[in-house]
Amino acid sequence: MSLPRLITLLWYNTYLMSTKLRTLFWIGIVLLFLPHIGVTDNTKGIITIVLGVAVIAITFAIGRNYKKMRLMLRRFEQTTSVDQSIHTEYES
Repeated sequence: MSLPRLITLLWYNTYLMSTKLRTLFWIGIVLLFLPHIGVTDNTKGIITIVLGVAVIAITFAIGRNYKKMRLMLRRFEQTTSVDQSIHTEYES
């Protein structure tokens, strides 16, 4: 994998993660003020359940993107690492 391709993939995954984190932030704001909004208890319960499921789904998606980024970086490091035995042969 070339360096420009890796940078592009990392930027895209970071953008997706930041978008999901921003969504989590706004869900948190809504959940913070939900008890103080003048809606019925049934509606508050439904909204809380829906937002809770959304938080769980977004958290799994962020974890999947994070694992994908780690795997890409690990593969890039393995393909670009220099074998240390080559350097030690010439030193002795």
